[in-house]
Amino acid sequence: MKKSKQFSIKVSLVLATVLLVSLATTPSFAAEYKLRIACSHKPVSPWVQAAQYFEKELEALSGGRIDVSVHHSATLGNTREICEMVRNNTLEAAIPGSAQLSTYTPEIGVTVLAYIFKNDASMFGVLDGPIGDYIEGKLAQANFHNLGWYKNGFRSVTNDKRPIRKLEDLDGFKLRVLPSPSVIAFFKEVGVNPMHIDWAELFEAMKKGVVEGQENPPFFVWLGKVYEMNKYYSFTKHMNEPGIMVLSKKYYDKLPADLRLMVDVAAKKAEMWQRAKMTESNAASLEKLKKAGMQINEIPESELDRFRQVTFEKVYPTVIKNKDLGPDTKELIDLVIWAQQ
Repeated sequence: MKKSKQFSIKVSLVLATVLLVSLATTPSFAAEYKLRIACSHKPVSPWVQAAQYFEKELEALSGGRIDVSVHHSATLGNTREICEMVRNNTLEAAIPGSAQLSTYTPEIGVTVLAYIFKNDASMFGVLDGPIGDYIEGKLAQANFHNLGWYKNGFRSVTNDKRPIRKLEDLDGFKLRVLPSPSVIAFFKEVGVNPMHIDWAELFEAMKKGVVEGQENPPFFVWLGKVYEMNKYYSFTKHMNEPGIMVLSKKYYDKLPADLRLMVDVAAKKAEMWQRAKMTESNAASLEKLKKAGMQINEIPESELDRFRQVTFEKVYPTVIKNKDLGPDTKELIDLVIWAQQ
């Protein structure tokens, strides 16, 4: 069924591309529309590279009617700032992690609940289906038009003290973590002192002993040279935050119908390309980390079930009580879990 769906998407993209190429006009000297995409990542990131892929596809499809430019390395502002600019329609598009948009759309916070997704396939099965459509509808109310769910990879813990093989091994650690309330709550439950420290300040914080480790997917552990400070990398797999390319809905709605279709087709092609590229990048980075001397260990599923149990029994009830994901918090969590069964 999954392969059939992927094949159907690819066939639809081929047919749409053929149609759009036949409609595309000869490139003009002056584009009718400008579309700037901002991202805080460096050029080596598959998020930025996917934006560049989208740029080439859309400019080709539109015959130059849309002039796309990609602005990486936070040149237009940090992640919070560029999201606010898209929200206010002063920037056309941005690529943040999904957590950044929960300020405007609480429902998207379900994507960063600790242990909410079993694996990449189940996550994208949820996001590419009706639940993803529901979240996208909520995003639209905040002036965000979704151009694609991007892969990041499961976040896992690195440190320089010991490998984590069981739940109790986390006790006493000082970790730099993503500021997701449910992830922070999980770590506190197991005895960790979680802190949010800017990525640019992480090395200095480790040198001073402010934190002893951090959590990220393999690509970012390698990119950030975390292996120079941390010896151990244990696959806690506690969160799988997707990236998301968002376009100002006001900008999108003002485009002619044919250009909106071109934007959507180019975006879907870029989304598929990015997911494959990120998978490749994480795998390659993991091999580099091993060669750099990092000790990497899987945690048995039976033990990870204990991690999940703490989250489901201690963390989720508070999320539900506080309605952190909006008025239908419990129903949304239940649906995401049910959709993966």
